[in-house]
Amino acid sequence: MKLGMLWVLFILLVVVAQIFCSSLGDSNGSSLIQGSIGFNIYNATSALRLDAYLLLGDFESPAPFTHSIQPGGSYNFQVHRPVLGSSIAQVYYRVITPPSRLVGEAVIQMEVKSIYGYASPSTIVFASDAITAQNGNTWVTIR
Repeated sequence: MKLGMLWVLFILLVVVAQIFCSSLGDSNGSSLIQGSIGFNIYNATSALRLDAYLLLGDFESPAPFTHSIQPGGSYNFQVHRPVLGSSIAQVYYRVITPPSRLVGEAVIQMEVKSIYGYASPSTIVFASDAITAQNGNTWVTIR
């Protein structure tokens, strides 16, 4: 093989190694393609309050606190986005009427499946009969 061809192959090898191996030396496991995916919960009811009482799973740090979503309000969650694999986070809500009476519950599951930079978010809602829920990949609306 000619010396010029070997030189071109060596340069190409160095470039490819720089691109694909740049994050291997990080001690904290961070990478450019890691991060989080945002999920929004909307309370589209006219009188019901949503009180979060339990939060579990792979939320981005700092983890969210328990909270209330007033009628017409919303709340944003950031769920960890892995390089490879899936992250799941769950929020448990009590559905409360204005005189502070419990009328139902809802569980919202947020999931991020990742394969080397491509992320596929999804939501699943388990709700009692007192409310209805619509959901998309990164949002849930409670009615």
